[in-house]
Order: sequence, then C-alpha cells, then structure tokens
Amino acid sequence: LLRNPVGTPQGTPGAAAEEASPVLVEGQLDRLLEVAGEDSAGELLRRVTEDLRHVERRMVLALDGTDWTEMRAQTHVLIALAGAVGAIRLQHRAEALNAAAHRREAAAVAALAPSFLALLDDLIHVVAGRLHRWNGRT
Repeated sequence: LLRNPVGTPQGTPGAAAEEASPVLVEGQLDRLLEVAGEDSAGELLRRVTEDLRHVERRMVLALDGTDWTEMRAQTHVLIALAGAVGAIRLQHRAEALNAAAHRREAAAVAALAPSFLALLDDLIHVVAGRLHRWNGRT
C-alpha cells in the first residue's frame, strides 16, 4: 500500500524515505487500541473508519467545487486523525493541502489532491480491514 508522495520534492533527502514508508507507523494504531481497551477498541475502529470516509466524501466535493473553507476544515480534521493512528505520510500531505487551501493556490491543490486522496483511501482500507478482523474475532 505504498504511493508516491507529492509533499516531499523528488530528489530531496527525505523524499525516498517518505516514498518507502508504510501507510501506518508500525504499532501506533495497536497502541491506540490498547489504550482504548478491549471494550472500546471496536467502537474506536468503527468511528475512525466512519470519520475517514466522511472526510473523503467531503474532500472530493470540496476539491471538485474549489471550496477553500471546506478543504481547510476537512484537512484540519484529517491532520488530527492521521496523526493519532500513525498515518504520517497522510498527515504531512493533509498539512500541505491545508496550507495550499489557506493560500488559495489552485495549482498546488491540484498537484497534491491525487496523492492525498490515494493515501486517504489506503488508510480507509487499512482501518476498515482492522475493524472487519476485530468484528470477526472469536
């Protein structure tokens, strides 16, 4: 589940490392679920999955209509969510997209949007997969 990032310019020292990084920092989601506890972990996964899907829907509409306010609001939510679960690449991409939306830079938003949406989709699949496995455990 690796995608080419846009946030780190190609050829810069951090670009290759960021491209090779996984969707999630290993163990961070597990630690979050552990803190939530056995009784709440499934609900946490359900809510995170729901929130990520909501952000994705709202961002697609905001990007399509160049709604700067909605882009800023949704990237703000995603910066926190991505950071909490350990989706550092997505968090960085959301930060870059948020900054471009604040500056109303349509070209920068257009350049960032495809990889942003791809990383968001990857994270949705990872978290929804964890939820599915959680619900199917005995």
